[in-house]
Amino acid sequence: MRALACIAALILASAWIGAEEPASYEAGLVDVEAEAYSPAHLAPAASVTVIEAKEIEASGASNAAEALEAGAGVWVNRAGPGGAAASASLRSATSAQVLVVLDGVRLNDARQGGFDLSLIPASSIERIEVLKGGASAVYGADALGGVIVITTKKAKPGRFALSFQNLSYPTALAKGGAEELVDGQSLGVEGGFALGEAEISASGELERASGSYPYKVEGERELRENAGLLAGSGRLAIAAPLWGGRGRAELSGLHRKLGVPGMLSSPTPEDAQKDSELRAALGWSSDALAGGDLSVDLLAHGAWTRVDYADDTDDAYDNDTTSDFASLGLESRDELALASWANLGFGFSAAYEAADSTVFEANDEQPGRFSLGAYAEPELRLGDRLSVTPALRLDWSEDYAAGFSAMLNAVYRPSEELALKLSGGRSYRAPTFIELYWPYTDYGWGYSYEGNPDLDPERSWSAELGAELSVGSLSLSAAAYARWVEDLIVSTSDSASKPVNLSEAFVPGAELVVAYAAGPLSASAGYEFAYPLDLSGDYTIGDDVNLENVSRHKLSAQVEVAIGAASAGLSGRYWSERTLSFGGEAEGALILGLRGAYEIKEGMRLGLAVENLLDEEYAANGADYPMPGLAVKTSFRMEL
Repeated sequence: MRALACIAALILASAWIGAEEPASYEAGLVDVEAEAYSPAHLAPAASVTVIEAKEIEASGASNAAEALEAGAGVWVNRAGPGGAAASASLRSATSAQVLVVLDGVRLNDARQGGFDLSLIPASSIERIEVLKGGASAVYGADALGGVIVITTKKAKPGRFALSFQNLSYPTALAKGGAEELVDGQSLGVEGGFALGEAEISASGELERASGSYPYKVEGERELRENAGLLAGSGRLAIAAPLWGGRGRAELSGLHRKLGVPGMLSSPTPEDAQKDSELRAALGWSSDALAGGDLSVDLLAHGAWTRVDYADDTDDAYDNDTTSDFASLGLESRDELALASWANLGFGFSAAYEAADSTVFEANDEQPGRFSLGAYAEPELRLGDRLSVTPALRLDWSEDYAAGFSAMLNAVYRPSEELALKLSGGRSYRAPTFIELYWPYTDYGWGYSYEGNPDLDPERSWSAELGAELSVGSLSLSAAAYARWVEDLIVSTSDSASKPVNLSEAFVPGAELVVAYAAGPLSASAGYEFAYPLDLSGDYTIGDDVNLENVSRHKLSAQVEVAIGAASAGLSGRYWSERTLSFGGEAEGALILGLRGAYEIKEGMRLGLAVENLLDEEYAANGADYPMPGLAVKTSFRMEL
């Protein structure tokens, strides 16, 4: 605990050192920070989906998980609305195999792997970039299935914005009463001002939700209890010219309390969880070194998080836990112009992660991890039409064998309208502290679990062939891909579980995205087909055994019309049935949404978003975690 306290103190101290300047700095600097982590820059031949703030606001999303559902080819596993646990899957990869990066800082932690996307308020997001495919060669561990890069808003000096949203469940009036019309609210503020040459941006959000929401089970409407939420978050960023470049500093924090209703088959009507988080970052960047040939982006960051889980059920096993996690990191992402036809991207990273959790009390010491990494990525422009970008990265960790990752990107443009792309490489996912070091625990009903310190990382080979075509108002992208995963970490049995490197998987698939925008009309549609084959045990490709919790078909579409100050849109998402890990199958679902907006005057906007328009019965994360029926979100935003 002493080590965690020291790390937290360093985070707090570092938050006030340095300063940042936004992309509009008038000294001629480009936004080195944004480009340094952008998937389109680091993996130019991969499939990348971009979701802008305007789309997020129109969707009525409350957090990053809900915002991602608008992206073609993105599958979001949610255990409910609001603060319920939520994670993303790309091309059948698990959430632990998808790396999440926020303003250049990786959020996947060594304790449990995947990141809960419900922790990021949607109102704070400027842009989400989703890279589908392995990219460990430039992003490091956990980018086996893809990368989600989130950039937060930075308010300009002299700008102020206030936003409010109300959540209603009209179908629950009969069971829950009139309070279901004001089930949840969120209030957000953001603003910016100048202090000398420094520019300061601040934002905050408060959110609440009642303890119930309507859902359907076997056609009957019920109320989901113990689903309340009370949360507050804030972010402060400072930017200023520094040493011929730009310095930046950022501090953010979050605290929330939420009910944990549990599974329908095993409800927990009294369980609760508290999440606390403190993050800080310091950076310096410049694109004017070595006569303008060298750009540098340096970033130091730290974080402390705590999860308090209170199990108030009266049973033989007390599941109360407190888990602290802290990290410190330093990385550099740089680019050197070698010639008119060649650039060299390169960088390094160093990180220390430590846990202090009651689940590890049986061990002699709490787990920690020190890791190092370095990569090189030359970009070769071979004439006007062909560019080739190979990448190689070496990672080292004190508690698992990391080794080399590689990637190759090639883009050929036979014309201005058409681009042909080829990418592939080797990526990996690091084993978590829970998988490595969980002490032997007998849960008392014939089930036990313990970690395995001899685990190797999960590794994959992936390849993708794609094309992008843009003709006038119409754009189209298509890709065929395949991923082979080896050394998958699985449990040895149902009763005495111990993770081992045993399983393999092969995932071929294809994607198609079409978009049209002309005048008042815009429309887009995306389709993904995946055929994820489970090759664990004695299974072969010929046995045709699919991975669990994966739908073969996913489809998303939306259309919007804007006339004057008003706009209206319709969206839909469909996914096919899937086999569940605990047996049985979950049916597919078609979920429609409706949205509209009206600009009262410049800077003042009313919004309406209707989710699950047809009041469908469905669950996004297994049949035991139902999602709400028809929900209505009304919003108001004012900018000054």
